[in-house]
Amino acid sequence: MSEIRAATVLPAKRTPVTLHTCDGLRLAGELALPADADPVATLICLHPLPTHGGMMDSHLLKKAAFRLPALANLAVLRFNTRGTSFVVHMDREALND
Repeated sequence: MSEIRAATVLPAKRTPVTLHTCDGLRLAGELALPADADPVATLICLHPLPTHGGMMDSHLLKKAAFRLPALANLAVLRFNTRGTSFVVHMDREALND
C-alpha cells in the first residue's frame, strides 16, 4: 500500500443514504463499505453541534469514511443531523432522494 497522505481516498463501496425522521425530516448521509469483504463492524459517526460548524463532511469523519473500510474492514455511516445544512462533494440529488 502506498503512503497515506491528507487527501488519500482508499477503495470502498460508497452509497448515499437518507434517514427519515418520525416528523418527516430527511437527513442526508453516506454509508461506506469495504470494497471486497463484509464489514466486521460498523462505525456510526455523530458530528459536532451544527451551531459550531459540525456536519458529516467535517475532515475527521470524511477521513474515517475514506480510509477505514479499506484499512480495517469497517462500515462507516455518517449523516447530517437536524439543523445541518450540508455541502457534499457527491451527487446532491442522490443524497436528497
